[in-house]
Order: sequence, then C-alpha cells, then structure tokens
Amino acid sequence: MEIVAWDLAVEFARIGYSVRAITTSLPGRTEGFLQDGVRVVPLENTPSGCYSHAWWRESRNYFSHHCLTTTLAVLSVSAAGFGLLSLKKSIPNVPFVMQAHGTSWGEVVSKWRSKRLRSLLSSVRNMVWLPKDMCAYRKFDAVVAVGERVRRDLTQPPIRWALPVERVLLINNGIDTSLFYPSVKERAAVREQLSIPNTAPVVISASRLHAQKGVAHGLKAFSLLLQRFPAAVYLIAGDGPEHERLKVLAKDLGVAKQVRFLGALERNELAYFLRSADVFLFLTEHVEVGVTLNVLEALACGLPCVVSEHLSLPEVPCLYKVVPTNADAVAKNIKVQFDRRSDQILKSALPALYDLRVVANSYLDLMCPSNLMNRTKFGD
Repeated sequence: MEIVAWDLAVEFARIGYSVRAITTSLPGRTEGFLQDGVRVVPLENTPSGCYSHAWWRESRNYFSHHCLTTTLAVLSVSAAGFGLLSLKKSIPNVPFVMQAHGTSWGEVVSKWRSKRLRSLLSSVRNMVWLPKDMCAYRKFDAVVAVGERVRRDLTQPPIRWALPVERVLLINNGIDTSLFYPSVKERAAVREQLSIPNTAPVVISASRLHAQKGVAHGLKAFSLLLQRFPAAVYLIAGDGPEHERLKVLAKDLGVAKQVRFLGALERNELAYFLRSADVFLFLTEHVEVGVTLNVLEALACGLPCVVSEHLSLPEVPCLYKVVPTNADAVAKNIKVQFDRRSDQILKSALPALYDLRVVANSYLDLMCPSNLMNRTKFGD
C-alpha cells in the first residue's frame, strides 16, 4: 500500500504538480522535507505506520491550518483521510477520493474461509469497523479499487447499501517503467557481481518471507529442477519471519549452494536483480487483494512468471498459473521457460494499462475537471 501510494505521488510530481504527502511520525524526522519532488509532512504525536485516533485528529488539525485554502484534490490512501471528511463541507468544490486496498468485509470473509481460530477471533475487530467504514465511504466523491477483488467487495452487499456503485472505479496498480525494465547489459553485470555464469538458468522470487508467501514451495520445486539443470541458481529477495527456516529447508533439500538469499532490497536494487533472472516465481497461498506488484514488476523486466493459480493477473502470454503446492507442476513450468530462453526476445511484458504514467493520469482525470492540465498546483 505504501509503495503504491508513494509511486503515485512521485509520478504526480514528475508530471508537474505540487504534491503534499501527510503521513504519520517518522523515526528521526521531526520536520517536513522534500523527497523525489514530493513534500512529505510527518506528524508528531502520531503512532508511526498505523492509523489511529491520534492520527485522524492531528491530520485534520494540520490540514485545516495549512491546506484548507490551497487544496485542489484530496487522495486518501485507505482510511488515512477519514479524519478530513468533517472538513469537506468547508471546501465543497474539492474532490475527495479514497484509494481502497481492501475492505473490512473482505477481511471478514477471508478470515471466515480460513477456519483458523485466531483468524475467526480477529474478524470481530473487522466487523466492528465495518459500519464505520461504510459511513465514511459514502462521504467520498469516488472510491478507487486497486484490484478486481476490492472492486467486487465495494459493489456488493453489504457495502453497496451505503456506497453507490457508480462512485466505485477500478484503477489497477501502476509500475514505474523507468525503474523496472529489461536490460541485457545489466543482466550480465548482475551475474558477474554474483559470480553466476551468463549461461546458468536463474529463477528469482521477491516477497516478504512469510509462510503464506510460498517460498518454501519454490525451494521444493527448485530441488526437482536441479535434476535437469544442475547449474541453475535460485535468488530469493526479501526478509521476514521465515528467513532462517527457509535457509534450513534449503540445506535439508540439498540445494543450499545453489540458493542465494538477497535479503530486504530497496526497489532500485530489486529492479537490478530482476534483470539478472530468466524466470520469476511467486507461489503465494494468500489471496492477494489487488494485482500483485512483484509480478507486475517482473513482467516489466521482461520475465516469464510462474505464479499461483488463484492470483488475479492480466492476461499475458508469458504468465503461467500453477497449484502452488504441486512441486512437480511448478518445476515443469520453470523447465519449459528455461528451455525457451534462447528463443526469447528480451522486452517488457507489462500491459500498458499497468504503466504508472497511465495509472497516474487516470487518477488525475478522476480527481480534477477537464481543465486540470491548465492548473498550476495539485494536492496542496
């Protein structure tokens, strides 16, 4: 959610608009600062990285004192802007748009389907928030769903009872193609850095190292793949609670020497390592809310992707869906891609609909009138 919102803000600034990102307190930052063309305002006395009553109170106070007379549009990332809704009557000509990354009702349904006691108990909190969310939704001029699943939740009961369907729009997540792109030169440079031969088959995963993300399934499939491609390498980007357990699993499977754990990466580093691979692998068991960024980023880098069958993804020729727990099927699909390497032309496979520039302009068209491009400010 944070990445989606930040990329969008940076793209608005690139287009030429003034953007102010009001956020929770940031460690080591007590004053506002400019980053990538975006004015970032961290609010003191708010818990970092989460929405809270203190956040909604302080964001409303800041907005009313510093932004009320200069704002042309408000974009609420999930529930971030709920505290500003009481000010909407003071600025009736300013569009208020919410970017929905999920819904309380969607969380309830997902947790009930899991049938896990802990999830069932935590769903009570989501049920408590549902009427509050529904009350807030109806006050926005539009609600943007970042994926089809979110759009479905927003346009079906019970939420549709409060939120008119015509106010819900689907705008998918966008990828910065100036950062994520294929490059033969950089492919060779990364491999040289990692001491990987240019002819060695390379598969890469990028996600939080959590049990639900399915990296363990990837390791099991990779152990089968080595029987056909003994020189293959598996790059695993990311960090999380399963890090050590996955390292032990790689050792137990006898593949530790062929697996590289890259750790948590900055996005420019991730793009760099993606360009070194031949296949992207994402075997999550979790039902992702929107179109997953990691798969879109891999497609932008020109990689064929082997992914879980339940994911909602664009229809592209180089996308292959599998049962994530079926190691034989996963290995077979990766093998096919390895065999095709010499026939492939390295180019982006990202549909234009998911290009960040296209996505940003969709938001701008939604938030501002037709003469938007003649204005000199946005987001203040």
